[in-house]
Amino acid sequence: MSISLDEFVQSLTETGILPPEEVTSIVSSLPEDRAGVDVEKLARELVRQQKLTRFQASVIFRRQSRGLRIGDYIVLDKIGSGGMGQVFKAEDRRTGQLVALKLLRATYTKSQRAVTRFYREANTAARLQHRNLVSVCEAGEWNGLHFLVMELIHGRDVRSIVKDKGQLSVETAVDVILQAARGLEYAHQHGIVHRDIKPANLLFDKTGRVVILDLGLARLDDSAQEASGDDSGRLTMPGHFLGTLDYVSPEQAMDAHEVDGRSDIYSLGCTLHYLLRGRPPYRRDNAALILLAHCQDPIPDLMETPGVTERLNAVFQRMMAKKAADRMATMAEAVAELDACQKELAGHPVPPLAPTKPAQPAATPQPKRPVREEPAPGAVPEQEPEPEIMLEPVAKARVTETAELPAAVKAPGSDTAMDFVTSSMSDPFGSIGEMMLDRPRTAKQARWRNPKFWLPVAGGTIAAFAVGAWFARDWLASLLRSG
Repeated sequence: MSISLDEFVQSLTETGILPPEEVTSIVSSLPEDRAGVDVEKLARELVRQQKLTRFQASVIFRRQSRGLRIGDYIVLDKIGSGGMGQVFKAEDRRTGQLVALKLLRATYTKSQRAVTRFYREANTAARLQHRNLVSVCEAGEWNGLHFLVMELIHGRDVRSIVKDKGQLSVETAVDVILQAARGLEYAHQHGIVHRDIKPANLLFDKTGRVVILDLGLARLDDSAQEASGDDSGRLTMPGHFLGTLDYVSPEQAMDAHEVDGRSDIYSLGCTLHYLLRGRPPYRRDNAALILLAHCQDPIPDLMETPGVTERLNAVFQRMMAKKAADRMATMAEAVAELDACQKELAGHPVPPLAPTKPAQPAATPQPKRPVREEPAPGAVPEQEPEPEIMLEPVAKARVTETAELPAAVKAPGSDTAMDFVTSSMSDPFGSIGEMMLDRPRTAKQARWRNPKFWLPVAGGTIAAFAVGAWFARDWLASLLRSG
């Protein structure tokens, strides 16, 4: 049902979308017979004159105009949404400046912990002033809505660019990762770990600048607070999971709180793979197998991609090392190595790559034992579509090696735990790995499979057949004589 003219004018007045004098001018220009005014036609005309945006008009017609004004900011359009809130394009009524306005989701306002984390994001981001990090201007509350005012970036995230146009060139991909690494180096110097680096959080603006978004998962390195045993400020408790599955480091899968800057290096390596291959480094059909692959599957080889140099592949291998100790020690070291790769691609002379400890492979090979010839459940061909990056219940996973993974994972803002393996065993991964081996698991099974047990049984069987044949021959002979 369409709104009335009075409701439409009231919405324009209360939200402050138009100055009062302009609203008065619009009303005075209408015919005296207000009943014949087509409100929808009036709204379309205001949109054509750029006095009203299509988004604002649609919100007003849904009778939700209350959300178009947040403090001193007028909402113009919706940009997107993230894990904790929605992001809008807005105008500062005081200065006329365009900004990005992030609103905390209404479902989170009931959680004091979520609200605290929201303001922690604001305080964290406000400390950072770097060309490769989005700047935060203000944070506050308006009629129960918590908001964050950020710099408005005119550009697209690299995930959507790759989805629309395909893989980036090697030179462009290295430039994107190098700029992101420089922004992260600055953040790490200020004690902040991002913990959710992924293509969707790297924005490529029209000038070629890469800006890192969403510091909502960052935490301050409150070493003194942690040492005192005060957990009140911890945004992530042990056993909880924060991040995105396709780009999470192995150690972050264990405990999202107990990570350092080397976790961002790993996620940056996963992002480089996405930019060059158009897909994350590990494709699996459920969350458990994706995390397991991060912990033990072989690191992909970028040399299959045209244009990738041996130096760049070696740097990528170090960034993706399974153990944090085998990666670059700091993001500054990653910046230096990526910078050398960029210069090499541009044809500039660079010193030879220093020999380093090879990246940790998938896992230490296990002793060879007979394994059943059947594919592991959940294995998918390489051409399968990219899985949805979301936490969802998964079936029982079967693995061949022991992996140190948490028993459950929690989505941000959720109390729902996802069991990796539905099992009552105390060590599910190790136990299931043992179950896959085609070997006896009990003493009784061992006795039946022991050759020494079958030798006397076979001898006794042969002897029984021989005696039986002897008696059968005598019986048959007696029958022939009597006949």
